[in-house]
Amino acid sequence: MIASYPRLILRRLGRQKVNTTLHIVGLTLGMSVCLLIGLFLRYELTFDDYHDKAGRTYRINSVWTHAGKKSYRYSTPMPLAEALRSGVTGLESVTLAHPQQRSLYYGIDTWLQNFAFRIDIGWHVFVIVGAVSLVVALLTVSFQALKAAWANPVESLRTE
Repeated sequence: MIASYPRLILRRLGRQKVNTTLHIVGLTLGMSVCLLIGLFLRYELTFDDYHDKAGRTYRINSVWTHAGKKSYRYSTPMPLAEALRSGVTGLESVTLAHPQQRSLYYGIDTWLQNFAFRIDIGWHVFVIVGAVSLVVALLTVSFQALKAAWANPVESLRTE
């Protein structure tokens, strides 16, 4: 008796093709949307919650409007950090991390002091990372130059 159930279900679904298709598509879309909403909520609710002071950590971004078009920047003007330090009371620490700032090491070092996980970044880490980046760039350029020098121009003209 139980073995005949799948056959009966397939027959009934075969007779009502449009209804079956609508139900399957609707169920699939509904489950997909529910999963996406769940993943989004999980991401938003667990963002940086492993820090002890996560509720007191903020990032300031700026919005520039030019010719009626908004442009979102993930940095602020450099004098803003000093203005916040001197003009706003109640701030424990203000750190400026700006791409063109020469004292980025100092900014990162004071910024990391606000977190529960202590990371001591010495100057040697920056030197090693810079040297490795330079070596990788030189190897890449050298490889491409040697590859171009050893290439047969006739073969490259045939394939173009």
